[in-house]
Amino acid sequence: MMKPPIALAALLPLLGACAAAPGPEAAGPGARCFTASAAALPPGVGASVLRVSVPGVRGGRATRGTAFIVADSAAEPGAPNRVITAAHVIARALEAPAEAAIRLALPDGTPIGAARVAATARPWNPLAALDPGWSDQAILTLARFDSPAAEAAFRAAPGLSPARRQPEGALLDLRMADGRGIAPGLSGAPVLSAEGRVRGILVQRRIEDWSGGASTAAPLLRRGQVGARLEPAREGWAQPLAAPAILAALGPAGRAVDTLAVPGDADLSVLAPGYPGGRCAVVAASAAYRPAPLPRD
Repeated sequence: MMKPPIALAALLPLLGACAAAPGPEAAGPGARCFTASAAALPPGVGASVLRVSVPGVRGGRATRGTAFIVADSAAEPGAPNRVITAAHVIARALEAPAEAAIRLALPDGTPIGAARVAATARPWNPLAALDPGWSDQAILTLARFDSPAAEAAFRAAPGLSPARRQPEGALLDLRMADGRGIAPGLSGAPVLSAEGRVRGILVQRRIEDWSGGASTAAPLLRRGQVGARLEPAREGWAQPLAAPAILAALGPAGRAVDTLAVPGDADLSVLAPGYPGGRCAVVAASAAYRPAPLPRD
């Protein structure tokens, strides 16, 4: 990991695959956003993968990432299903909820509405979030829809189901199978098995893949801001959906999951749909479960 003295506010945008500056919106309605990707998604998946953004401080650049709807996760009958993203994508809303609204949008960029945080895996701690073993996950619920049409589109999305077995104390070690890599905007993306089940949530690119390398921290800062370019990284981390607080907040979907010890390290083929640079993309990867380091308190 990088060594102090590094401003925490500068470190956090580097860590995730998220923190994307505003990019061009993908053309085409709904799930058709992903049809140009080389990796084909199972039917119905694309409509459940949303855009998420949180405004910057005093009109600064918004933080943008990926979120996804979880099937059968409504808190009560008739309520909208819940949404998962990486906690660091919405860090500003966790730190200043009265000042930073969480906005969700469809794959084609059509606004859905404002969301609020229903649960996090652990209380938000920016310093602990630098560790890939920290539970970097948040559950969102819709606080307000922008229009009846937006609500109808959200409710029509089938949602994604978690894999029925999720390892506790594990990370998914991702190695990209194509040239896209893990680019800003992909944090919060669902990591899917071939049949479309969620094996985890993409939370971090490998620190060694930052331009300039992990050992040259000081030159990355310029007048208090990060000056390095983040090239797409070929490796990264995803976290299974095994945190007790996350499963509890997912209602019936969470109760259908059995947690287990870290399984063997056989490679799995996975897909991660999301919004690198604001564009729809599906990255293909091989993944293996690895024991996660113990989180710092």
